[in-house]
Amino acid sequence: MKLIDFIRVLLKHKILLMVAPIVMASLAIVLTMNPKYDYATQAVLYTGIASGTSIEMEKRSDYFASNTAFDNLINIIKSRETQEEVGVRLLSQHLMLDQPHEKYISPENFAELKLLVPEDIYDYVVKSSVAPKKGDNLQEDYLAQIVPEGHSKDDYEQTVANLMELMKSSNDNFIYELLNYEDPFYSLDALSKIAAVRVGSSDLLKLSYEAGDAGICQQTLAILGEVCIRKYKSIKENGSDAVVKYFTGQLKEAEAKLKVVEDRLLKFQQDNNIINLYEQSKAVANVKENMQIAYKQKQAELAGSLASRKKLEEKLEIQEQIQKKNDEVLADKDQLGKLNYRIVIEEAKSDGSDTSLKNIAALKEQTEKLKKQIEDKVGQLYIMNNSTEGVPMNKMMPQWLDKVVESEDLDAEVDLMTRQSQEFEKEVEKYAPAGANIKRIERQISVIEEEYL
Repeated sequence: MKLIDFIRVLLKHKILLMVAPIVMASLAIVLTMNPKYDYATQAVLYTGIASGTSIEMEKRSDYFASNTAFDNLINIIKSRETQEEVGVRLLSQHLMLDQPHEKYISPENFAELKLLVPEDIYDYVVKSSVAPKKGDNLQEDYLAQIVPEGHSKDDYEQTVANLMELMKSSNDNFIYELLNYEDPFYSLDALSKIAAVRVGSSDLLKLSYEAGDAGICQQTLAILGEVCIRKYKSIKENGSDAVVKYFTGQLKEAEAKLKVVEDRLLKFQQDNNIINLYEQSKAVANVKENMQIAYKQKQAELAGSLASRKKLEEKLEIQEQIQKKNDEVLADKDQLGKLNYRIVIEEAKSDGSDTSLKNIAALKEQTEKLKKQIEDKVGQLYIMNNSTEGVPMNKMMPQWLDKVVESEDLDAEVDLMTRQSQEFEKEVEKYAPAGANIKRIERQISVIEEEYL
């Protein structure tokens, strides 16, 4: 095409060429006079699922378990229940505002909300003059960012509870319709656009959201973070509480059983006067052995004394004329034996008091008098100087008298030791079943202690 032809074409369509740019420019100006922007925000949550500390300090990370835990957390975020609560909390925040605040909602969207919400819905909004309290920990400070300025956390939570109750009461109320239809900010359709992605293989979870209002966009994600943290914490705590409750119950049962068995052992030891069974058994065995040895020795001595006495009596020939005196000597001998027996008994029972010592001294004095009396009578009876076997009578009689006294003393001691041995055997009989019972109770205690630990 020649230049002259090109100029002719331009002149021919000069009106169109002039009008089209003007129209397009005007249209661009009109369309951009009130622009609608989309705002994006992100939040990162630290979960501690993969590398967080626990009571099992040496527990190794499980890749599949970590993935499952992250899937559970993401499903909680995307669940209808969570989105409903986020929508209601966001709406409660805006309804509590007396005027628009860029931190929470723009003036334009606040005006549209005022036109949209029926007047009766404001009856569910709680407002008081109580100033908000700033939290003492991070979670409460985080909540303070959500609660509208000038209002308390209690008012906010009560408003949320009221609107949640209204939403669940039927499917034709304003709150239910707002959540389930196509509202750009509060509907489940809008909230389902929140993205939750794990950052690599770390413990971090990134939340992202886009909305046409900067304040709503930020507050939506802040509210979602608070809701999902609380729900996930509740799930973990409920699971942990069940485990802890089970082991606490088992611990109390084991502790109760341990106390019962320990009380049985204590009562058994008290009833049987047992302090240390091993030491007491050892001491009893030693005493029993010593008593048996002493008892055998005394029996041997008594048998020897009786044999010697019998031999001496066989050698003595008593004449008929002194038979009467002999009977008296025998009577005195019996009385002497009784006195010796009483002396042994009194000495065994003596507690060292003056009365006891006086009784023993009196008995010994009677014994000495009786011995002197027997010696006098024997001297009168035997006037012969020699026995029939050629032994002088005055030598044989003292020997016989000594053997009589010795045998009576030994007989009294053996009788006393016999009775003591019988009483001691009854005491020893307690330790055989006591040892078996204590061993059985101690085994039960050992088993329950292991269970308790």
